[in-house]
Amino acid sequence: MRKNRLFVLLALSLAVCMLLTGCVAARTIREDSVKEDLPSVEPDAGIRRDVNAMLYFRLSGERYLASVYAEVPVHINETPEAAIVRALINANHIAAEDDLSSAFPDGTEIKEVTKDNNILYVTLSSAYLDDGPLQQAEQEKREQLEQNLITKAEYDAQMEALREEIYTQRRMGLYAIVNSVTAYDPTLRVLLSAERQEGDSERIHYDELGIETETELSSSLIEPLSFEESVIATPESMLECVLRHLVLGETEKAYFWIAEGQNTRPTLSEFEAALENAERITQYEMTGFSLGSNVNYAYAEADITVVRASDGKETTRHKRIRMQKEGELYKADHESLLQAVGGKLE
Repeated sequence: MRKNRLFVLLALSLAVCMLLTGCVAARTIREDSVKEDLPSVEPDAGIRRDVNAMLYFRLSGERYLASVYAEVPVHINETPEAAIVRALINANHIAAEDDLSSAFPDGTEIKEVTKDNNILYVTLSSAYLDDGPLQQAEQEKREQLEQNLITKAEYDAQMEALREEIYTQRRMGLYAIVNSVTAYDPTLRVLLSAERQEGDSERIHYDELGIETETELSSSLIEPLSFEESVIATPESMLECVLRHLVLGETEKAYFWIAEGQNTRPTLSEFEAALENAERITQYEMTGFSLGSNVNYAYAEADITVVRASDGKETTRHKRIRMQKEGELYKADHESLLQAVGGKLE
């Protein structure tokens, strides 16, 4: 009887050993044999922090971008690049006095931001490519045309201006993301996609941004982009804004980019009166800019073609116009500008 109990105890001990060794080992080996790809994790994921960034916003109503220094909060499990894109969409780092505005159409949202090696993939919502406002405006303008409230020439000009504004805003949104991200990390390039009405996302096409492409390009799709210098608001591009508006007869828009100076800025009516007696600008070609002896002023240069008020003769002259720094922008000095076109304040 005692031997039987001893045998039972030995059997139980053996079973326990098998469970603790053989069976567990077998289970461990089986689990270790299953390989799963783990998602990439940012080194600082799970830690809320701020990053220093240069955020690029649209120069209000224009086709250029200006930068704003900002400390951007990075949320838990968010990459710095995604935080930068979020800050651009929310446009919380600009104020009305900054002369800047959001670079994106109303309703634009971030759908996804991912990074693979040196490419940042950004997907925006369908609002980014929404043609609804253009279609509505086209219907309104067509009704005005049918009621003889506007001429066919006026209809064509207004529709062309509306289309160009939509394309400009889309381009400003694209370059705002590209420049802000690559200013933070110059090793990156940015590839932009947008959600379509069907719910799927697709890369942006050049013609959706109003960009004319070379015929030899093998694809109509936007490629990964690096920092774009041509859209930055420099003293040269700021003067270009002024001259473009003057050519188009948009004196009030040109006046918007005239410097305050030492409390000597004329009123809009005084500025308009000075231009009435000046030579009319018909075209221009920007030729560069240079900084002054300090950063408070610069000189922008252009070949300006004018029609003389005295005899109606057209002539082209090279002009160097002083640009005064206000905030982060250079604006045209009204005396230098008026002198370039023969205008004079009363």
